[in-house]
Amino acid sequence: MNKDKNQKHGCVFIIHAAFETMLVDALARSLERIFPSLDFFVSSLHDSLNPGDVWWDKIRENSGDLEMQKNLEYPKMVLVCISRQSISKPGILFESGIGLGCGAKLLPVIIDDLPVSELDLPLSMFQAFTLKTDGFQRLVDRIANTTGVLVERDLVNLEASSL
Repeated sequence: MNKDKNQKHGCVFIIHAAFETMLVDALARSLERIFPSLDFFVSSLHDSLNPGDVWWDKIRENSGDLEMQKNLEYPKMVLVCISRQSISKPGILFESGIGLGCGAKLLPVIIDDLPVSELDLPLSMFQAFTLKTDGFQRLVDRIANTTGVLVERDLVNLEASSL
């Protein structure tokens, strides 16, 4: 493991519906504290996007950090946060497809009581994760396994209790 704590080891892109920003932001901030060597990018929280911008290109352009640009170009993982209210949103599927096109591992994360059986293609092709039943610890383990980044268990327990 690299001893430079400021060096980033990849990006996890988090896709969600805009009306779920508060919940997803809390989740992302917890994950950032657990994985300080990963960039967690929540597109709805990016200030430099204007109406009509091609968000994927604009995000990469506006990142002054060359390492961040590389990480956003090739994210290691895409978390697709979905719920009963957001499952039918076309933007969720569109953004998921972009993540897959970059070669990222895609993980549908159900954030409410939506049954897995209600997922449609292409999300139904992937083993979904239900945050309420599978647990935060299991999500952290999946991110760690996919990115190869180690975590401190005490920190995971602390963050899980705050969600």
